[in-house]
Amino acid sequence: MYVVHFLMNIAMVTIDGQISQLEIEVQGIPASIHGQYTTWLRQAKNELIRYRKIHKESFATVAPADFVPGTKGSGSVGTSNDPFGERTRLLAGAEILEDGSRRIVNSTRIAFETETYGANILKGLRGQREQIENARDTVSCHSFLSVAYAITNISCELQIQMLTGHMGKFRL
Repeated sequence: MYVVHFLMNIAMVTIDGQISQLEIEVQGIPASIHGQYTTWLRQAKNELIRYRKIHKESFATVAPADFVPGTKGSGSVGTSNDPFGERTRLLAGAEILEDGSRRIVNSTRIAFETETYGANILKGLRGQREQIENARDTVSCHSFLSVAYAITNISCELQIQMLTGHMGKFRL
């Protein structure tokens, strides 16, 4: 029974952390869709509060003896009243808790590192996009100037040909 209580506490703490992270993320959402996410987030927080209340009430109905293995009402088959066996089990449980805490800390660190890498990649992509747009603008500007220069040259050549043609008529 204690394991279920412990796992529920871990799940609620994890969900609470995720809701806190979402609150931060929602602040960056455009105003046009901000409302629907704020409403959804508020509902999630209310659900978490409701589940905490239900969990607290159900936990209050359990007798403390139900959490000690080998005692009456625990539902386990322990027949030994050996305090060292209970201590060993408690130490093993504490070790499992510490291992879980280390994993959570490690997962959080990895998530932050991943977020940092992602932000750096997006920053790099933004810079590359700006370079490509600048190159495109430069190429299109040069193309326009080249076309304008070619048209001007053709126009000048035609004018020269026309003038030389007319000049030939006047020489006669």
